[in-house]
Amino acid sequence: MSSRLIPPNEGSSAETTSQKRSTSVVSTSMSIELMLANFLNRTDLPSMTGFDARGPIAPRPRTAVPFVMTATILPRAGIKCGPTLEPDDLINLCNKINPNNEKGKITLISRFGANNVSKYLPKLIRAIKKEGLNVIWSCDPCHGNTIKAATGFKTRPFNSVLKEVQNVFACHQSEGTYAGGLHIELTGQNVTECIGGAQKISEEDLSSRYHTHCDPRLNANQALELAFLISDEIKKNSSYSKNANKAAS
Repeated sequence: MSSRLIPPNEGSSAETTSQKRSTSVVSTSMSIELMLANFLNRTDLPSMTGFDARGPIAPRPRTAVPFVMTATILPRAGIKCGPTLEPDDLINLCNKINPNNEKGKITLISRFGANNVSKYLPKLIRAIKKEGLNVIWSCDPCHGNTIKAATGFKTRPFNSVLKEVQNVFACHQSEGTYAGGLHIELTGQNVTECIGGAQKISEEDLSSRYHTHCDPRLNANQALELAFLISDEIKKNSSYSKNANKAAS
């Protein structure tokens, strides 16, 4: 989308204030371009508060320079946590982005793949707890479970998506933490993009209604199945929390 870029540190005026309220917003999931990042930084002169037009998500610490630069002035930032992320790297990144350890600023988005959750997630949780860092734990069970079907379509096994959600809840329960968010790619349409589920969509069925222009999405029925699973896990976690509080009191 097009919009005039207000030069950095131009400050507030009647013109720029109006533009803040009415101009198009430039958004990116990964803050890779440093020059663009610099142009999108602003300073509100009356309050001397820095702000930015984006909500970046860090791909990984070793490519996170522009992310850190912009995330430090944003009220919220998300960090993707995959199998290659080391606990020390995560701690360092959190400290750079949130030096004052503000609550609600950082969301950690775990995306390991169903079979890798119990191997990698617990050590990250323990490192965060040991340092006393305030974070929100979120789960993305889709991206780590993407495969290429024999028919050539990019797809996601629904059972793997379910398994990752279950494993994430189990890890948080065992570590005394909880999942505070869930990222799912879905549609209300009756597509055939992810295999499995109650409809038993096979790899041969994918070509029937494969409408996505990017990543495969859960269809309406698969999304409902997942919603019921999440409801059950939340109930179990609520019961676990109540019992833990009783035991502690």
